[in-house]
Amino acid sequence: DESYSREATGMALMAQMEEALLKSGKELAALKVASSAAAEAAKVREARLLAELAERDQQVWFRDQQLNELHVGVSNLVGRLQRKTKERRPLSQTQRTDHLGRATLSGTR
Repeated sequence: DESYSREATGMALMAQMEEALLKSGKELAALKVASSAAAEAAKVREARLLAELAERDQQVWFRDQQLNELHVGVSNLVGRLQRKTKERRPLSQTQRTDHLGRATLSGTR
């Protein structure tokens, strides 16, 4: 009678352990699925962020090119203005008077 009770208790414990193992296995499988889904979502997000970064990098490069072109244009304009200024004849010096009637030297064309 006592050995039967021990055997029944042992079998009940074995059944509980099997049930716990099955439950743990199911939980582990669910965790693996969730982990895989999270990893896939992270990969998708990383790919999207890399694409956005590449697009912004291209925009920055394009704006840099535009600024370089503008800088060259402004430099050329300044150079032409400086050359035109140097090409002008020197101003002739003539005797003038200021608003008080004092003699002054001023340039005229």
